[in-house]
Amino acid sequence: MKKLNYLLPLASAIALPAMASTADQPGYSSYGVSNHHAMSMHGVNAAVPAVYAKEGFAFFDIFNVNVQAEAGDVDFVDEIEELIDILDEDDITLDEATEIIDRFNEILPIAGEQGYGNIHLSSDLPLSFQYKNDVGTFTLGTQMSAFLHSIVLDDEVRYNELQQTIETNSSGYVKAAEKLQVSLGYSRQINESKYGALYAGVRANLVQYGLSKQVISFEAADSDEDLGDIILDDYEDNIKREVGVTIDASAFFMSQNYSLGLNILNINQPSFKFGDIGKNCEEKPTEAAQINCYTAQYFSDRIALSETYKADAYVTAQASIFNDSQSMAIDFSIETEHNIPVGIEEQWASVSVSGRPESKYMPNLSLTYSKNLVGTELSYLSGNLGWGIFNLSLGAALEDTEIDGDKSPRGVFIGLSLNKAI
Repeated sequence: MKKLNYLLPLASAIALPAMASTADQPGYSSYGVSNHHAMSMHGVNAAVPAVYAKEGFAFFDIFNVNVQAEAGDVDFVDEIEELIDILDEDDITLDEATEIIDRFNEILPIAGEQGYGNIHLSSDLPLSFQYKNDVGTFTLGTQMSAFLHSIVLDDEVRYNELQQTIETNSSGYVKAAEKLQVSLGYSRQINESKYGALYAGVRANLVQYGLSKQVISFEAADSDEDLGDIILDDYEDNIKREVGVTIDASAFFMSQNYSLGLNILNINQPSFKFGDIGKNCEEKPTEAAQINCYTAQYFSDRIALSETYKADAYVTAQASIFNDSQSMAIDFSIETEHNIPVGIEEQWASVSVSGRPESKYMPNLSLTYSKNLVGTELSYLSGNLGWGIFNLSLGAALEDTEIDGDKSPRGVFIGLSLNKAI
């Protein structure tokens, strides 16, 4: 039996490291974390480095690994695995076919409407530094990420009386995004009064996107060819890589016991193309690849064979309240609605309570509640423990799904990082 777990090796194969400071909350945006203790190179606001940076150079030795997974509210994997096996059978009687058709024509529309899977893998590279002088604070950061989104394209299950087999065009539909980003930032204080200090920052991001999508026919999934090879070959054939520039601008106000931040991201709104699917099918090198290609054409009324991702501009806002020593804080953040490259809607809002003991022998702790106000509308509860250069974050969705009869959170994430300024 060939499992639907083929999505996991695909994600691992295409996954590139991503910038995500400490994974205080889920989501694709690297600017979504509400935490005024976040490192200035990896925080939520391009103006923040001017607040915390010291004079001269500082290089950051960073190790960061984050994994996030999310699923729909129905468990259909076992049923689809069984259907894939059935598609390879022959000598199916009419009575058997009737039972199979009735069963799967009920299951597949539900899977198509409610089932999905997301995988987000990330890691940081030790290629970040900042420099502060009388002119301002300059920063350079390197960020990489990968995201995979999969759904089911459901189709009618039919009986071929001549060959005594079951047929369907039902398929998996996978969209994947790679992102490599090199960011150059500048920030400085622009005003000071008895109420506090105002800082401004701008960040220019050189971005390379690799965008790919593919239709994986359940019939091709049961072909004699290796499924992993089919998926990876289609992924490489369909991917399109393009380079562009995005611009972010930020403001940050720092007072004795509170701070406020505002960011406008992707101001210039560049566009990046996906590789085409469902074209030149007869030129595909293998039978399975041709089946996938023709199946994509079949679903052209439901999916776009040619697609462009526009990095829409959106706004994030943060607010923090803390004591005089900043050892205790409550942080808030919210962002406007936007689409991430694989087409998922996001608008995260979060509130975080954190403690940062003055003793170096006590760990820093934070607890964060986050909710996506659009799209999946999932809520997450997460915790972060920091001790010296070490940070560990764990989070889970508050909504459940049922897998093999047991309840399981619909989303989980874990982040591990080592951060040290040199």
